[in-house]
Amino acid sequence: MDLFAHYSTDGVPWIPNPALPTGELQLLANSEGASGRPYVFLVRFPPNETRIAHSHHADVLYIFTEGSNIVPGEGTYRAGEIRWVRAGHVYGPETTGPGGGAWWVISYGDPSVIPAE
Repeated sequence: MDLFAHYSTDGVPWIPNPALPTGELQLLANSEGASGRPYVFLVRFPPNETRIAHSHHADVLYIFTEGSNIVPGEGTYRAGEIRWVRAGHVYGPETTGPGGGAWWVISYGDPSVIPAE
């Protein structure tokens, strides 16, 4: 198990989000849960983009860096704010604000999206 990791987005390309039909993300080297490291990636979505109601396999911590994201029942998250969600908690549909939104996703388990039934 590693004792630390240093992550940087320098030179990391934006790729289409494989979990959703919109948005994009930056997958950082050694940031996909290997060797006891957390999953760490940066996502961004265009303005006024609505995403399906869903949950995740593991607890997820979101660190908002740009724009805003509206989650029904929780309110609006803005750059500089942090959101934590328990595994299995269904929320959404969520919508980015008029300026779009970007946030870090950090999880010690698979943070893949599970569509709500």
